Amino acid sequence: MRQGNSLNFSSQTGSSKASHAHSAALRLLQEAVRCNTVSSHAREEVFARMLGDVLDRAGIPFDLRVSPSGGANLTATLKGAHPGPRLVLSGHLDTVPIGDQEWSHPPFDAQIVGDRLYGRGTADMKGGVIALLMAFIDAKGRLDTMAGELVFAATYGEEIGSEGAIQMLDDEQLGAFGAMIIAEPTSNRPISAHKGALWIEVTASGRTSHSSAPDEGINAIDLIHSFRQKLDLLDLPSDPDGFLTPSTMAVTRISGGKGNNVTPDTCSMTMDFRTLPGQDHAALLKTLRSFAAGLAGDVPGSSLAVDALIDLPSVKTAANSPVIEAIQIALEGAGRGRSAVGAANYFTDASVFQRAGADIVVIGPGRADQAHQTDEFIEISEFYAAIGIYAAAIQTFLRTGSPTPPKPKGKVI
Repeated sequence: MRQGNSLNFSSQTGSSKASHAHSAALRLLQEAVRCNTVSSHAREEVFARMLGDVLDRAGIPFDLRVSPSGGANLTATLKGAHPGPRLVLSGHLDTVPIGDQEWSHPPFDAQIVGDRLYGRGTADMKGGVIALLMAFIDAKGRLDTMAGELVFAATYGEEIGSEGAIQMLDDEQLGAFGAMIIAEPTSNRPISAHKGALWIEVTASGRTSHSSAPDEGINAIDLIHSFRQKLDLLDLPSDPDGFLTPSTMAVTRISGGKGNNVTPDTCSMTMDFRTLPGQDHAALLKTLRSFAAGLAGDVPGSSLAVDALIDLPSVKTAANSPVIEAIQIALEGAGRGRSAVGAANYFTDASVFQRAGADIVVIGPGRADQAHQTDEFIEISEFYAAIGIYAAAIQTFLRTGSPTPPKPKGKVI
């Protein structure tokens, strides 16, 4: 891309302009995959600066903010010639670790085999981020017909609790918006709702003793075991509409004990609750703490502490919202027809961003079953299709307008 140019993804497939734009997008995606942004390493700044360079070459100003940990948030805004709503294109820069299994295609080599591009983050979600960026740059050439604002927002630390999204709102780097598109992998089908996440850590403290005299100590592992049994008393709800699967709870980690002949005086357990719209996280946390207090009261000298590690609410957007209708029109224009609107069990940055706006749709290239997998891949044809779908949805939404964006509900805490 030369200074000030935009890309053209609106030409019919097979045209020289569209082919050139697609090739440039694929090369950029390969470059992105080769950039290791595993969230625990806080390397997103390198990827963010890469995107900033692309925006700079396209003549689009951007705002890049680096966290003390090395994470980075990036936003850029295009303003149309006419007043209208603000549409945000959102994606996260980080990935999960590569895991312990051996990869057939090295995770950071970005190898192409047939219609597949392999590598960590191809599906979740560098493919979506680059597709959004390409559609965003494409919109620069259509500002004279655009009513409203288009914002590109890339965040860090989504995989470890949407840290970047929280920081972006706290820093007021992203303001109120009318609608948002998040490019998580959905096989280019719209998702209008997803569950929330409440991650809990319970820490039990007892008293150590020699294991040959267990009665002289207070076994912290036994305390955690008793707490786990209490969880069976919880009445986790189901979605009355049947749109989302029931609320769930999973114990994900237990740690305790330091020797085979020592009664453990500390033990911890983490749990992952996936929650539904309307499910009160504060009430659930209060119930868990009541369980802990009751158990500790039954065993003098013991204690159980219950702490929330992640507290992200569920998300639900009306299936007939303007942004989803714009996506449906784009899908029809791409020859795919209107799609059934789905729901997801995972969480996204929408859990945080809904405090600043409403009408959030999740749609992106890549299959959801490829997220976090060994030999993760994205189908290149679906990556190309996503760029066109996003570009068409932007034109539709910012041409037809949408309801006035709501005021932010306050900073995320």
